[in-house]
Amino acid sequence: MPAPFQRITKTQIGNRLLRSVVEDGRFSRVFYEDVSFHKRHFRGCNWSDCRFQRCSFRSGTRFEDCVFEVCKFDRQHTYMGGPSFFVNCRFEGCRFENVQFWKSTFERCSFPKSKFVNVMFYGPEAPAGWQAELREVDFSAAEFEFVDFRCGIDLSSTRLPPGFTPENVAIGPSQK
Repeated sequence: MPAPFQRITKTQIGNRLLRSVVEDGRFSRVFYEDVSFHKRHFRGCNWSDCRFQRCSFRSGTRFEDCVFEVCKFDRQHTYMGGPSFFVNCRFEGCRFENVQFWKSTFERCSFPKSKFVNVMFYGPEAPAGWQAELREVDFSAAEFEFVDFRCGIDLSSTRLPPGFTPENVAIGPSQK
């Protein structure tokens, strides 16, 4: 029987004035609900079987070389940005449902065996604050259900799942 979830609710993780760094942290079976990550910098951290419900990653929160394994990001008002940066991160077997990727940047990230349900990514032609940037992102082993890319988002360096062709978005040579 798995260990019970540790619950963290209705709080802010971070300091409004100081950007602190967490290195090599290990987080397992944590249920984050109505939590705001604020000005935090995570490097080499690992989240395993965690839940992020109605959470936001804001004010320049940064994740570098982090791994999220079998985590779930869901519910309205879960924002992956505001702004936030994910660099060299892997989201393995994660689920993203009804999540907004506003003001978020993903660079050299992969999403093996992850599932996206009812998710939209907006590009530079969207209203201010809605944009997401995808640079060398690999969704090729992910599953998309009701996923859309809009407003001129650049997918030229993004690998999409086989057979998935976004409507009204130019794709790079690696996608053809």
